[in-house]
This record gives sequence, structure tokens and C-alpha cells, in this order.
Amino acid sequence: MSRKCGCADHESNVKDVNEFKIIDIRHKTIAKSTINGLLGKRRVNFLCSCCVRKYENENPTCDNAKRQKKSECANFIEQISTGVFDESELSKISFAIGKQICSSVNQDIHSIENMYNDEDALSSFSPSSWLRDRNQILTNFLKGVVDISALDDSDSRTAAIAASVDCLYKAKCQTLVTPLFFSRNLINYHVSGSKLICNLLAGLSPAGTYTTVLKWLDNHSTTNNQVPVPATDITTYFDNNQVLLRNWRVRCDARVGLSAITSVVHIIPSRPSSLQYDPALSPSSWLYSPNIDLEMVCDRIHAMQIKCDGYFTQLRNSYLKQRISEIYNDQMLINGEIVDFIDGDLPFSSSPDLSQIYESIPCNHNTLNPPKTLLNDPIMVNPCSFRSVESVLHSISSTCCSGDRSWTVVGCDGLPYALASRKIQDIPSLKNIILTPGLGHQEINMTRALFKILWDPMLVDLAKILNYKSKRAIATCKNAYNHHKSWQILCITFFGTCDEIILQYVRSEMENNNVPSLTEFYNFLGAAENPNVSFLKDCILTYLFALIIFRAGVRRNNADAIMAGKMKFAPLFYSLNMLFYQEIHFRDCMARVLMPQEIKEWWTENESFSTSGSPIKGEGGDFVLEAKNKAIKQWLPAGMPDERRWRRSIRNLDRLQKIRENVGIKESISTMKVNIQPEIKAWRVHVRSTRYLTQTKEKKEHISIRGEILDHDLVHFAIKSKENMQMYLEDICHGHKPDDDKEDEDDD
Repeated sequence: MSRKCGCADHESNVKDVNEFKIIDIRHKTIAKSTINGLLGKRRVNFLCSCCVRKYENENPTCDNAKRQKKSECANFIEQISTGVFDESELSKISFAIGKQICSSVNQDIHSIENMYNDEDALSSFSPSSWLRDRNQILTNFLKGVVDISALDDSDSRTAAIAASVDCLYKAKCQTLVTPLFFSRNLINYHVSGSKLICNLLAGLSPAGTYTTVLKWLDNHSTTNNQVPVPATDITTYFDNNQVLLRNWRVRCDARVGLSAITSVVHIIPSRPSSLQYDPALSPSSWLYSPNIDLEMVCDRIHAMQIKCDGYFTQLRNSYLKQRISEIYNDQMLINGEIVDFIDGDLPFSSSPDLSQIYESIPCNHNTLNPPKTLLNDPIMVNPCSFRSVESVLHSISSTCCSGDRSWTVVGCDGLPYALASRKIQDIPSLKNIILTPGLGHQEINMTRALFKILWDPMLVDLAKILNYKSKRAIATCKNAYNHHKSWQILCITFFGTCDEIILQYVRSEMENNNVPSLTEFYNFLGAAENPNVSFLKDCILTYLFALIIFRAGVRRNNADAIMAGKMKFAPLFYSLNMLFYQEIHFRDCMARVLMPQEIKEWWTENESFSTSGSPIKGEGGDFVLEAKNKAIKQWLPAGMPDERRWRRSIRNLDRLQKIRENVGIKESISTMKVNIQPEIKAWRVHVRSTRYLTQTKEKKEHISIRGEILDHDLVHFAIKSKENMQMYLEDICHGHKPDDDKEDEDDD
């Protein structure tokens, strides 16, 4: 309904007026004589303050009548306030007021009955704004009941009053659906997927039935989310998303019910750029050219390795220097013996913490303008075979490279990356894609690699300290199925074991009346004959620290730290028979050393993404998509989803999350910090009690912490890993393809 002044002389009245207010005459704030004088018999609901004021100035009798009416109103209000009327009389007055506003409430209901279909009305809903447009007699009555003077969205009572008004409107019109309650029913559907729960709310409030909810979702999922048209570069990630059907009975030849799709998210970086609109930068000319000099590629990878080693050493030196000083300060001489807080109830200077490492790495996130995400329509295949991956790549290429965009960047986890890399080599139409492996899945596989090599020497003992007792629990821990817990276990291992290695050096220096230093610490490690120390020197201070640096770089979007951790860790893939990740590492390095400088600079800016804007919450694009996949599943109803349900959930996801925030359920940035200091201390106590790291200059059998003899070649695994990696690169230089003789591996 148009909110325009109905006065015939409105245009001339406001000719010299800069500002005026539109007034709804149904709210009874304008004298009836003034309304009749301005409108006559015209059926209009609005007048402006300028026309009303001019009419009253030109008609003094009207103004006098208004003043008299105000006086009578004030006297009546005073009589109510002073208790002149008893309860029966007040009840009659209230009933009379209700009857008087009945007609205007009907008109208001008619004006809002379809507002729930308006997406903007739901996503920008404000209880205070909503109440200002409703019948003011009813609204003010409820404000008096609640004893609230002003409407404020931050006050939960405002939303409660809005809900009360909606419910009263529902009593007047049983079929009414209002934005506030309909939004709540959408959330009910999101949480439960239950028809019963949706209809229960609809029975008592203007929330809309289950059928209404589904119809709204269908109507708002008719069009695909569009890839950004403006000249901006994007990165696209894809991954499988699946739902298993629960089955409560046995059958002959039973098969597991599975609905699997490929979900796709486009990430729009913080800083606009247009490199992908330059055909000269397309990877078809520099990455997939048949004339690539592989020997030159291997030389560049070697040079990149040296550069990354330098930055890694710088970060490690900074951390070790700080810990040497802090552990030295913790030592106390009591009764002729050097002790610290691990040996007894003694003070300590500080505890090791990830924040120390994070703070040493510069943050490159744009916290004021975080990257945007856009979900694409699902691709109805599971990307686990050459054929399905090819289908996914063609779909993404046609979506992203339509119009003037010449090429794009596509990311995924390990298995699809390896399959896609091989496919692109044979299909010219796909050579406009630069593939990038997902950082999140790289971290998962780096974690699993460390669990493989550290399990027998020490992690099995730590698992038991952490109360992994049964065979099943031990197996779950060993396979690192829960990445969050596995990461915590590795942090406990690193901080506890690293401090105990440093302790052996610090106490040896103190016994000789020397002040510990970083240089002498490295000399101490180099002179160690104890294979336990030699093994952990490489495993803890190199490979595990490389994983920590990699993760810190991802959190801070620091390409130097990401590559330093990745390149330092890479040799481990070549000693653990992780064939896919050998190929992935080489292909990723080859793309990085061949890409033009313009792309390299853009790549460096957009290694990881913090969609929340937090400077320590960066993650790989694959994990951005993982979060989207989780949200998509939450909006799916119970049962096996078909293509229509997948599309409905994906196309409505962003608008539904906005609606959820408007009904008071906001997603906050998690600031929870897991305190693992008690576990670190318990681990240090255990390591020290076994004397596993003592007698560093004595040659002995390489054993686990629990005393079992380990393979005598294990202590040389770091050297062997580097040799294997070098042999792999030499094979590439001699024409051996990176995907030759590969067997399928499991990849999560």
C-alpha cells in the first residue's frame, strides 16, 4: 500500500517545506474534524503533518476542539490512574477500545498477510520497526502491560511484544502468517525436519504450516546462485557431500542407501582483481604446455626448498631460543640437585603455547572486509572416479569461465586432485583450470603421517595416559580418525617432548656452570649418540614442528609459513608410501614454480580464508566448504534426499542463515581455547620417569618409551625420506610421469 498524503492540496502545501511526516489516520492521532476537512469522502489512510498543521492553523475552531479533546483525554487518563474506575468498568472500557480498533486491525492484517513471502522482509526483520507499523493502540496497551517506555531491538521484551501482537492478529485471522513466526517455523524445520513440530507451532501462532514452509522453500529455490559477473577473480572448491539412509531391518542382498552429490563453493577474495580475465595468463600456456622442461622445474623446486628451509629455520630458532631461556629460568638448585616444577610443587616462568608461534607469524587476513562465499548448485555425481571428476570439472569450467573469464582456480582434497590432474592433461577444454590441493586435507594427512611414525615409539603410551584403554579406542586413536583430538595429542607430544629434550641440554650446561645458548643446543643435538634423542630430534623438532608452522600459516594466511611447513614436511610422504601425496606435492610445487609473477602474488594473498574476519581463524578453502556441507545437511529433512531437496537446501542456505540471525540465533566466532597444560605436564612427568632421553652420549638400542626395541633403521628415517624424495624428482627429470605405477589410496 502506497504511503502518500491524501490531501488534494498536498503538492502546494509542501512546496516550500523540506521535511514532513506521513501519518496513518487509523492510529487516531488526528482529530476527526481535521480528517473530514482534508479528505471529505475520499477513502485514504494517510495524511502528512504539513497539511494537517496548515489546516488546523487556518481553522481555529478545529484547533480549539482539539485542545478541548486533549483536556478531556488527560482527565480520563488521570481518572484511570487514580483508580476512579473499578475492575468491571475498566473491563468494559478495554472491551470498547478493542471493538473500536477492530476495523483498523482488519485493515492492517490485510496489508501484511503476504509479507512472509518477501525474502527481504524476513532477512531484515526488526521487532521495533515492525511494531511501529502495527496498530498503535494495541502496541501501546502491551507496552503498558510490560511497563516498557521505548521499543528497542536489543531488549528481548520488544520481540515478545511483537510476538504478542502477531498472536492477537492470529486470533482475528486464523490463516494469517507473519514474518516473525514464519521465520521461527523455518528454524524449527531446520532443527528437526519434523512436520509435526511445524504444524504444532502453526496451530497456536501465525507461523504457517509445514506445507507453507516447504512451498516457501521451493519458491525461493527456483534459480541457481550466480557466479559473480563483475571482473573479479574467484577460487572454486568442490567436495562430495553424502547422506546414508538408516536401515532398521536385514534384507537379502542388502545395499546401503546413499545419496551423494558434489557440492561447490565459490570464494570471492577480499581484494578485487581481474587476472582471470587475461587469456595470456591461462594455465594452458604455462602449466599444461607439452614443452615444459622438467629438469628446470626440478631445479626450481629445489631452489624453493632451500628458501623455505631458511624461513623454517628462522621460526624454529626463535621458538627454541625462547624455550631454552624459559626452561633455564625454571631450574632451581635444592639440596645439591637441579629440579623444576615437574619434579615437585615449584614455581615456573611460563608454559609453551601455540599462541607464541602464531604471534611470530604475520597475519595477512583482511579483517575489515573478509572474503565472501557463494554456493553453486550441486553436481549430481560423487567425485571419486575419473569419469565423475571429469564431469565435475566440465561443470565448474562452464560455470566459471563463461563470459570474459578465461581461466579459474579449482581446489579439492587429495583423491579428486590426483584424478583431476591426470584428466586435465588429456582434455584441452579443461586446461583453463589451475588445480590447488585443499590445505585442510593436507593437514589431516600430515597428522596421520606423524601418527604412523610416532605411534610405536611414544604415541601409544600417551594415548593410554589420555585414557584410551580398550582395543577399539586405541585403534581409533592410532588411525587419527578424529582430527581435532589427534591435533591436540600432537600438540601435547610436541610441547612436552621438546621441553624434555631442551631440559637435558640445559641441565648439562648448568652442571658445567655454563649459560645455555641456541648454538650450543644444536651442537648438543649433533653430538647425541642416543638413538632415542637422534630420532626425536628429527621427528619432533623438524617434522612435527613443520606441521605446527603449516597450521599456523593457514590460520594467519601467511604463504611463507604455509610453504615452509609444507616443504619441510614433504620428505615424510616419500618414506611412508603415501603415493597420492607424493604426486600431489610435486604437482603443486610445479604449478607454483611455473606460474607467472602476477598469479604468484595473487596466490600468496589468498592461500587461506577467514570468512569471519578473525585474524587467527583462517582455513583452507576445502574446510570452508566442509562447514557449508555441514550446514547444508542441517537444512535437509529426515530421510534420503533427492536432487530437488539438495538444491532446495543449497539455494536457500544463505538466506535461511540470515533469517536465523534475525530471530535471535546468531553464529558467534568461537573463542574457546583448549587448555592442554595439565596433559603436557602429565606427559613430561611420564617421559622423565622413564629416563628415555637421559644418557644422550651413550650408544644403545633404539627403544620405545615403554622399552620395546624398535627397527634399527627407524633412526635414519629422515635421511631416507630425503633420499626418496630426491630419487622421485630425478625420475621426473628423466621422463617418469608423476602418476605412473600409482595404486588407489584411501583419502578423506
